[in-house]
Amino acid sequence: MRLLARLAPLAALLSLLVACGGAAPSAARPDPDARTPRRLYPLGEGNVWSYKIDTGTNLDSLVVMRVVRAENGHFEVSPGGGGSPSVYELRPEGLYRPGNSTWLLRTPLAVGESWPSTAGMTATVTSVDARAATGAGDYTGCVEITEEGGASGRTIRTVYCPDVGPVLIDTSMALTTSEVPVRVVARLQGFALGGE
Repeated sequence: MRLLARLAPLAALLSLLVACGGAAPSAARPDPDARTPRRLYPLGEGNVWSYKIDTGTNLDSLVVMRVVRAENGHFEVSPGGGGSPSVYELRPEGLYRPGNSTWLLRTPLAVGESWPSTAGMTATVTSVDARAATGAGDYTGCVEITEEGGASGRTIRTVYCPDVGPVLIDTSMALTTSEVPVRVVARLQGFALGGE
């Protein structure tokens, strides 16, 4: 996920310091029909999510992601404060990233299913009943995707909740210069769904 590539480096995190309010907390309800890519990442134009970024350095920041274009199954999600937008296409199989010919979310979303992800990593469905506690509320009945492998040494765990979107993005990377891995956690603070 291109968002995570920007979140991993601490310098990029600090440059995305932005203030934003979100909608009132909401809890996702378990619904088997809700576990579709479209419902797990609702990409209506004007939809916005704010995330508290914990870098483990007492220098937390806030990043805002907004859908700036939603047209004919093509979507652009842009970070507040600048940066390149992430581009997605809604296809029958899921949410596709045309920029690098990989999938963000691909059906079937069942535990153990996997697909090629960015930077040579593999995305695997690791839970279809995940829970996450965030500043925007506590969520259950979510889908957890874990991306691993590739040359970067990163592991990215993302929890997507129906009709909300990504509520938790936990990125860790082993460094050759330290025995302690670098870890960056983005937790949803607020969201507003402006349209579909």
